[in-house]
Amino acid sequence: MLRTELEWMQLHVETLFAADDAGRLVSCSPPHHGPPPRFFLGRTRHGVLWRFRGDVEGATVRTLSRLAAQERPLPPGHTRPAPPERLAAIAQALGQAVAEPPSWCGPAFRFPPPGSHPPREVDAALVRVLPGDPAPKQARLDPSDWPEGVPDLSNERAPLVLAVAGGRVCSLAVTARVGARAAEVGVETAVPDRGRGLAAAVVAAWAALQRGRREPLYSCAWENAGSRGVARRLGLEFYGEDLAYR
Repeated sequence: MLRTELEWMQLHVETLFAADDAGRLVSCSPPHHGPPPRFFLGRTRHGVLWRFRGDVEGATVRTLSRLAAQERPLPPGHTRPAPPERLAAIAQALGQAVAEPPSWCGPAFRFPPPGSHPPREVDAALVRVLPGDPAPKQARLDPSDWPEGVPDLSNERAPLVLAVAGGRVCSLAVTARVGARAAEVGVETAVPDRGRGLAAAVVAAWAALQRGRREPLYSCAWENAGSRGVARRLGLEFYGEDLAYR
């Protein structure tokens, strides 16, 4: 289905958050749980959209809506961070220190048509886990490989794909957010196994599992060079930049 970049950003928002009938953000979409941001701004080359959490006061909503409506679309060829022109005013309206960065800012991507970028061979087995499948018994998560915390492989995050070598999970792609029409991937790689192309392999396999069910989406923070490298290796197509204030 052909969509404008603004329509892709709309799909992105629908996938990240649940909203009430007035369009106010109520919660983050499962399997992630927690409150949504107070303010979300999505910019594309075809336009800009913005959303608010339900408890943001009316005067703040009006001020932020005026500021967001004045933002220009992204320029053609946009591939690097470009703060909104009214970022300082947006932060001030939210009661943030002007110099304090947003809670989140990063690029959003869609996957190219199937077959556009054939997956590379990797020296690990790719194990696919669909909703309702038991957790794979042949794979283990070594806590020493994951200093920032052992990833959650519960079936709530299925479909998921594991790269397994020597009985160890080396990399994984899980369903980080899921909406009615699209799902967003989350990818992590064990520290000793980074740089082997495993992240791109599991993300490509995850996207293939989503085809025909939901549109696969990918986003990351601008400062996450590793995740941006995965998007580049897979030929993912940039459709916009989003930022959020908690």
